[in-house]
Amino acid sequence: MRKIKTLLYENDIKILYAFNILYKSKILDVIMPIITHFGGPFFTIATPLILMLSKNDYVAKCGKECILSLSTSHICVHFIKKTFLRPRPCWIIKDFARFNSKLKDYSFPSGHTTAAFSTFVTLSIFFPNFSFIFISLAFLVGLSRIYLGVHYPTDVAAGMLIGSVFPILIHILA
Repeated sequence: MRKIKTLLYENDIKILYAFNILYKSKILDVIMPIITHFGGPFFTIATPLILMLSKNDYVAKCGKECILSLSTSHICVHFIKKTFLRPRPCWIIKDFARFNSKLKDYSFPSGHTTAAFSTFVTLSIFFPNFSFIFISLAFLVGLSRIYLGVHYPTDVAAGMLIGSVFPILIHILA
């Protein structure tokens, strides 16, 4: 088990350095902080609330499932963060760009990635013609978290998994 943990951590560090140092560019320094907000609370809460206000029952149902998925997935994320207490990479790796983030909660799993996937997977279920766009945006949110140095790749992968499972389960059970 220790070998697996060591291998995961070593690969996390390699990927972090690739995103945060090797692939660093002025244009990504501008774009990634913007993309990351698609997984932030304003966007991921406002979107389902706006959908719920629709007079179209189908769109309103999408908003309800989206807010339910977002809420339940974040309860899960909250408990996992409190269990693992994994420090963020920008707290312990000194040469990472920090982009002035003042985050106080722990790294594992990525809440932004979970929120993005919870929102965009729900939207994909209801509007499959746009699923490529929705899922691409969710992936970009995850990549932005790595690029910004606030999450390890395994944090993002866990967020992707949690953020994908909850909308599917909620849609099946709704």
